Amino acid sequence: MTASTTTTNTVAADLSMSGGAISFANAGYSDRRFQVTGNLNISGGLVAADNSSGAGFYLSGASNLLKATSFEAAKINTVLQAVGNQSLSTSNALGVIVARGSGTKTFTTSAGNIAQIQIMDGTASAGSATSFRLGSDVTANLSPAANNFGNAAEAGRIDLCIDTNGHSLTLTAASGWTPNASSQATNTVWDLSGGGVIKANAFTLTTSAVTTNIGANTVLNAVGGNSTATNLGGTGTIDSNSI
Repeated sequence: MTASTTTTNTVAADLSMSGGAISFANAGYSDRRFQVTGNLNISGGLVAADNSSGAGFYLSGASNLLKATSFEAAKINTVLQAVGNQSLSTSNALGVIVARGSGTKTFTTSAGNIAQIQIMDGTASAGSATSFRLGSDVTANLSPAANNFGNAAEAGRIDLCIDTNGHSLTLTAASGWTPNASSQATNTVWDLSGGGVIKANAFTLTTSAVTTNIGANTVLNAVGGNSTATNLGGTGTIDSNSI
């Protein structure tokens, strides 16, 4: 199955695969997408791309299982794009994972490693939010980032959540994590919750146009030592039961 002739190739149904290949023929293209509108169940086979970037595996189903024999993580972004709750369980090390649309996106991995979490509030509906929820411990090479969105912001505000769900999110970037602002909003609100641990070399919560809230029993663990500095003095709230 090759995604090559249009911007987006779509399977408008559930997709099960135990062998064969999904191949992104995206050489020369900056945005080549393969979309599955139903539930995904991959238990074998190859997921690959020609080019080093520009391939997007767009999942709209409520339940997604990804256990390919080989998955070219460095070339392919995995996007949970539904307006509503979704889950993704995988045994593959993945690249960038994008949580968009709205609702809670629960991610469970037995491989442990991903490249990055990107979150976008992809609906202009008032009060909507997009939450990335850990179903297991996760290690990310790059720090989480607010991604831009196509719809108008909700009165200039977007809400992005990381729910640790009692698990650990380890961020290995040397610079630590500075929750960033979306360029399309006047206030990007990061809500960190779930009673688990987010570990990074350092945390800087002072970015302009960013509000960072830390929920009950959720721990920010700065592990960079004397050579790094953490600044929690920005806009937002820290629950009295958090550390």
